[in-house]
Amino acid sequence: MARREVGGVGMLCLSLFLAGVLATYAVGSDGGLQEVRGAFGVVGAFLARPLVLLLGWSGAVFLPVLPAVHGLRLLGRLDSREDRDWLRFIIGVALTLPIAAALALRVGRELSVVAGLWGGFLAFYLERWVGAVGAWLVVLALLCGLTIATLAWNPLQLVLDRLRHGPRAVATAAQQASDAARAALAMAPPPEELPAIDDYALASPPSRSATAANALGEGRPVITGDARAEAAPADAEDAAAGARASRGRGAKRPPVIADDEEDASEADARVIPIASRR
Repeated sequence: MARREVGGVGMLCLSLFLAGVLATYAVGSDGGLQEVRGAFGVVGAFLARPLVLLLGWSGAVFLPVLPAVHGLRLLGRLDSREDRDWLRFIIGVALTLPIAAALALRVGRELSVVAGLWGGFLAFYLERWVGAVGAWLVVLALLCGLTIATLAWNPLQLVLDRLRHGPRAVATAAQQASDAARAALAMAPPPEELPAIDDYALASPPSRSATAANALGEGRPVITGDARAEAAPADAEDAAAGARASRGRGAKRPPVIADDEEDASEADARVIPIASRR
């Protein structure tokens, strides 16, 4: 167990070493070899130029990932099957992308730091044998076969499913929205079953001036706000005096409103007298 952990740490350090070598070689001046030799020694300078010359930058950038994936397996983060699948996938991408880069840049026989010798060589002969369109189809087939064999994922199948089910999904969503609208209209009651709205509720309440004018027209006294405020304490005193007077005679009975003239006498007998205001 300890040996595996030591090996995993060593693989992670190797991954960082390769990443540092390539990064220093990319940003260095005059090829970057002096900077690489100063930071990573002769070994770093020996690895940087051949890797970029062979695979180009499009393939060399994936090389530091290889020891990192294997180090994760030694540390127990990945099982053996996942380790093999990811290693195959990364190696396949590092070998296929330089060909695609050479086809896109149309480097021909010229040396390209993006595609490298590997990508330029294969792209040149693919274009001669099957043409530019055929070469792109070969690259597409390689990438699809790589993802299917290593990751069990087919990108072409995903695209075809989107193209096949896309219009159908839109039509299904539109049909569902239409059905929901029809169901809402069917659940709504007809207009004749809706409750009627009282016209009096829609009318605006009468103003104070209109109320006062009606009262004057009917011959009733109009009490203003000031008079009502002055009369409030007196009404309270009268009510208190009436309550004290009724305590001696028994419980206070509520007044009765007579419906006709025959019950008027009984209603007058049950009306509680209130002392006149001074």
